Amino acid sequence: AFGQITSQFMDILGTAIGYVPGCKYTSLVLYVASDCLEAGTNIISKHIEQIREVERQIDEALGNKEPVNNWEELEESIKKCNKCKLYSTRQNIVFGVGNKNARLMFIGEGPGADEDRLGEPFVGRAGQLMNKAMAFEAIGLKREEVYIANIVKCRPPNNRNPEEDECEACMNYLRNQVILVKPEIIVLLGSVALKHILGKEYGITASRGKWVEKKEILYMPTWHPAALLRDENKKIDFWKDLKLVKQKADEMKIEI
Repeated sequence: AFGQITSQFMDILGTAIGYVPGCKYTSLVLYVASDCLEAGTNIISKHIEQIREVERQIDEALGNKEPVNNWEELEESIKKCNKCKLYSTRQNIVFGVGNKNARLMFIGEGPGADEDRLGEPFVGRAGQLMNKAMAFEAIGLKREEVYIANIVKCRPPNNRNPEEDECEACMNYLRNQVILVKPEIIVLLGSVALKHILGKEYGITASRGKWVEKKEILYMPTWHPAALLRDENKKIDFWKDLKLVKQKADEMKIEI
């Protein structure tokens, strides 16, 4: 029956149960989809409460909680976090910085050495390049008017990319930040942010510079600032992408 599930039907079913593609409960959705195809879509409602109860039980077993509704509690929960191996080597968590009511948000992949030492995102060489030479000052963005966060809150050793289990351990914290900020535009900095926010099917080379809209949020994927340090040819792309963000923000009357 799985082979009969159409993307249109999955969209309808997904809306009915609040399903987001890429979530850890995909198998539950496929089970319900199969059942509904055999018995008719009018039984979808029968499964909604069942799935929510299973989700609750899984979350409870994994130590997950409902979204935190204040910044202080969220930050404290991250400071106490030991869900992955990164906690054992960190100096500081790198929570996030900026306007907590921002309509524009930037999401990177993880802290580097300077960020780990200072506890603030994008303060190293790559961050300085983004802030001054290429982005904020050059095209009129104000760092203090946006919110900046990362996929993971602890530095991966030797500045390597965060591993899959590390990203998954941190994703609920990031989702909570997005819920609290309520941005209308999110700039995804690099492949790690792109794939964990929009999906593994997205590639940064093909996706950068193109708007993607999901659940009433506009996403702009672009290069991670660290990539500009390795390849100067990417600087022009990065600048163009952020010009598009500034233009869109102006159209939407977002003050940045």
